[in-house]
Amino acid sequence: MAAQPSENRPAGPVRPSSMTRAPPASLSSLETKFDKLLSLIEKQTAAVEQQNMMMEKQHTAIEKELKDHGEKLETIRKDVVKNDQPYEVREVEDQQTWGGLCKEAVTITKESVGEWTTLMNVSLVFNAIFLAIVTAFIVPVLQDLQTPTATDATGSFDPHRQEVIEQWIAFFQISAFSLSVFNSALCVLGTQWGARLITRIQAKDSHTTAIHFERRKRSGKKWLLRLTGLLFLTLLLSILLFMSAFLMQAWIVAYVQPEPRPILIAAAAIVSVMVLTILIIVGVTTLHAVRWENSPFETPLSTVLRLLLRKEPPAEERVENVEDLLEVKEEDAQPRFYEIENGLKHAFHPETLKLYAAMVMNTTETDVLEKAVPSFRFTPWLEVPDGLFRLFEGVFQRFMATDTSIRVKETVDHHFLSFGRFLDRVRRRADSSILRWYRKQCEELCSRSHESHDKYFTSFVAVASVRERNEDLRKISKLSYKECMGQVLASYDPRKTRSQVGDRLDVYESAVARCNSLLRDGKEDNVTEITSGQHSSILISYVHGPLWNDRSAEFLIRSIVRGRELNLLRELADFLSDPGVIFFHQVVRILTLLMPEASTTFSVPGDFDLTRALFCLFRTDPNPYYWGEQSATLLFYLDHGAFDKLSDFRSALVFFQSLLECLKLSDNDRTTLISDLCVFARKSRSRSANVGPTVTKFVDAFDRCRVHLLLDVPILISAEDRSEILRSLIRNPVLDWWRIELFVSRMKWSDSDIWDTISHHTNIADTNYVRYSLLPLNFLCLLKTRRYALPHNADLSPLITCMIGYSRFRRNIEPMSWRTDSNTLMHYISQGNAFDRVAAHDVGRRSARTFFNLCAGDKSDNFYNYRYHTSDETRDQAKKYLKRLDLLESNHSSEPTQPSRSATYGPSMWTAPRWFTSASRAGNGSSESIGLPSRSPHTVLGMETISQNT
Repeated sequence: MAAQPSENRPAGPVRPSSMTRAPPASLSSLETKFDKLLSLIEKQTAAVEQQNMMMEKQHTAIEKELKDHGEKLETIRKDVVKNDQPYEVREVEDQQTWGGLCKEAVTITKESVGEWTTLMNVSLVFNAIFLAIVTAFIVPVLQDLQTPTATDATGSFDPHRQEVIEQWIAFFQISAFSLSVFNSALCVLGTQWGARLITRIQAKDSHTTAIHFERRKRSGKKWLLRLTGLLFLTLLLSILLFMSAFLMQAWIVAYVQPEPRPILIAAAAIVSVMVLTILIIVGVTTLHAVRWENSPFETPLSTVLRLLLRKEPPAEERVENVEDLLEVKEEDAQPRFYEIENGLKHAFHPETLKLYAAMVMNTTETDVLEKAVPSFRFTPWLEVPDGLFRLFEGVFQRFMATDTSIRVKETVDHHFLSFGRFLDRVRRRADSSILRWYRKQCEELCSRSHESHDKYFTSFVAVASVRERNEDLRKISKLSYKECMGQVLASYDPRKTRSQVGDRLDVYESAVARCNSLLRDGKEDNVTEITSGQHSSILISYVHGPLWNDRSAEFLIRSIVRGRELNLLRELADFLSDPGVIFFHQVVRILTLLMPEASTTFSVPGDFDLTRALFCLFRTDPNPYYWGEQSATLLFYLDHGAFDKLSDFRSALVFFQSLLECLKLSDNDRTTLISDLCVFARKSRSRSANVGPTVTKFVDAFDRCRVHLLLDVPILISAEDRSEILRSLIRNPVLDWWRIELFVSRMKWSDSDIWDTISHHTNIADTNYVRYSLLPLNFLCLLKTRRYALPHNADLSPLITCMIGYSRFRRNIEPMSWRTDSNTLMHYISQGNAFDRVAAHDVGRRSARTFFNLCAGDKSDNFYNYRYHTSDETRDQAKKYLKRLDLLESNHSSEPTQPSRSATYGPSMWTAPRWFTSASRAGNGSSESIGLPSRSPHTVLGMETISQNT
């Protein structure tokens, strides 16, 4: 390269000579290095290519080896699990199936022919022996008949009569001989026919061979059975004829001489008894076989007699047995067609199904079942008459028996599921026997376990789609399990069907039960997947379906709508305002389910309009049974923004007027209401078995009357009825003071009315604590808060006795109310001359003493826990009144009483007035009367002694 001109050099310091650049290399050296570099690159490329080829070969070899190993592993896997996998499905007339069935048919026929041949051989041997015996007897008789008859009569028979008898003997013996020969000839013919039955038939395939073989067997079996019966009858008849001849001959020999021969007579009698015994045995066993099915004594004779004596039932009542069903008829040879998976039609003959059923039901070899089960398709059985369903059921039960393998059962299960996938193309009636059976099987399988439900539910839906107006279920049955479940739950939605749906309650109930089970198991995610995207449709389907009032279905629906109330209200806004919505209870049911649990901040969406629903409510008279729920639901939504969004306020006006009209009582309703409120004023409180209905009646009337009082809707009640209601309220056994206090304040009874009621002993005689409330004392406390002053002639004895008498019966006092009740009683005892009136008679003094002893008990005694609730003022007053009672008793009694100790007072023997002794007490103990002691010790020692004795 030429040096650059000096003017083009950059300005800078001048470098020293030692720092000047080295002279550039020559071009030839660079080319040499470049060639070496190219050569190295070529070698490297060749090495890389060679390495790639080797790697590719290795990869191919590894891939081939892996594929080979995979195939071997797959073969091993199939071999391991083949016993648990179903067989490949075959057609009904498959040659492989019928090859095994044909061998089984030949085997069964050989067994039957072997039995017949054995019987005939035995008969031949017997006939040979029997013919020899008969010949030995018949020859002398024939010789005697050939000899001229003597004219002189030396025996008991005249010559002519003896000759006639000998002729009859010869007749019977010749007949027995002839029948035995005839029987032997039939045995020879039967043996030949039986051998012919088991010869192999030459046909084009195994199915045709089996059909022809079965036809020949059926015909030959019929004649061989008849031949067997004829052999039996002829053999029995020949024996009977021979025994008759022998019997006659024995009696003739016994009396042939002028003098009877006793030994021969005895022999003849023995022969007669034996013959008679044989006849009786044959007759009795034949009669037993005629009267009873499957008798062990059945013979051809009994079979013939049964056929002759049997009354044929009417054709509509006749029930064919399995043997009759297996009998091939002319119409069974007509071809029929069934549809296979690819939509093609396949021909078959009902005769084939009958032979198939006969082979499967009668075989005991599991190998035959293994060969036959692949051809057990359900669809051909759907095309034959319903009468053959019993054969189908028998085949199914045989395949599912305990002695069959898992593979056979899995194959049957595969056929079962395949039939469900085929049912969308079925156009037959839904009441077919096999369809009813299939529906029942699906229902049982779905209810068995979660896994079974996942497996068989789509088949359950498919068989339900065959019913009338259930065509929409056919598409649903083709979906996946979870999609199918969701669509079934929404299948009652009228927006989808646009017409009345058919009977699908069973599949709907199954889907609901499955979802409820998932929710109980904590698998909410699975339910969410099932109901995803169709919550509103499922809700509408629920209220239109037959389970709209079922609690189990409501559990599922509430879990679906929880947290989605506002979204669902927006989605259902058009449905709720649809003029086509006829049934109001469905609408209000939706609204009830969509009521949120936390309603404080709830407000209806903007497009929510209840006008149409309110108008729909009054198209007919509202149902009283649902009115409470309906009105409460509508009021909730009107109170949370729905009122402002009404498009027509006249609908709400009618609704509010109806609410007010519901409170109006007719004369009969008012009379019933008052009567129910007064029920305890007229009935004594007892522990009878029928107190439950009375309590229900009273509480219901109380609640209804309270509603009227709260709404200021007047109820016309007479003064007498008001007193009765007050008395019933005091005596009621279920509502305590906290539950009736508001009611009492609204009723506005006067103080004098209350006092007159609670001060009369008959009104409070059998009142008990209701929870912690003794109602007569609660009313007395009410009078105290009203600052009521007792009349000058007031007597507190009934109230004191009510309190201490009940505590005597229960042996305890309610601590929760003791302080208030005791303070109130002590407050009124200290008013005016109340104490003097109580102490004016013995009964009052004894009741008062018991009450004062209860109040005077010290806290430190730790005898009753109520003492801790007694106020100090009441305790001091009680001690003061006890001293006054001691003083009064010392002045009126001739016998001095032991003075009480002011420091310590114990509970005395609790007493009750004499007017309470006959009252029935209801409590924890038995119903008993409380007697009055002659003397009431009030010291601690005396009371503890009495308490221990009692």
